[in-house]
Amino acid sequence: MAESARQLVGPEKTGESSAPHVPRYSPLELEAAIRQGEILSDIVEWLADPTTDPPDVLKVEHEYCVVATQDCDLEQDFNARNGEKVKPQNHIAEVLLLSAFPSTKTNENHIEDKGLHKKIRNNDHPKLQLLESVPSNEDLCGEGVPELVVDMKQVFSIRRDELYRQISAESDPARRRARLVSPYRDHLQTKLAFHLGRVGLPEPHLSA
Repeated sequence: MAESARQLVGPEKTGESSAPHVPRYSPLELEAAIRQGEILSDIVEWLADPTTDPPDVLKVEHEYCVVATQDCDLEQDFNARNGEKVKPQNHIAEVLLLSAFPSTKTNENHIEDKGLHKKIRNNDHPKLQLLESVPSNEDLCGEGVPELVVDMKQVFSIRRDELYRQISAESDPARRRARLVSPYRDHLQTKLAFHLGRVGLPEPHLSA
């Protein structure tokens, strides 16, 4: 494990008996349809500024992001567009993505409180999820991905065709890297679902 991962996750356990490593990622199944829980790098989001006439086009660069769209929708969309029978009813217009940043850049992302750092290390933060670094042998590019923090508030979407174009063009820096395997993929999706479904109360319940 990389030094930064040891510092964030905590000291490694030593002793004669140790539990076998449980894989977090896989580079497999990333040659066709985009998959839920897939880590992408260097994705560009293009936004139109309606306050200008004509609208200015803003370029937003995402160093890393994780695919959040349901896997069945992504697979059905890909098969519907590439199978023998085209099924427009299964097409999706956009892909939902979660922005992520290297854990070494927490201060740059306005996370300076040491208490928050501890919650992130333990994955106890309600809107931030720590992802262990991806080793080079599990990275489709063979380079490895640093430890990441996924921000549930930084949700964005990109047109489906544009996202496929970016990850397919050799001249484009966007790349497919690795995919979270279950149950780590499900754990991330559950946190996102909880974040989106939370209910704010005008006042908390009071104890008598």
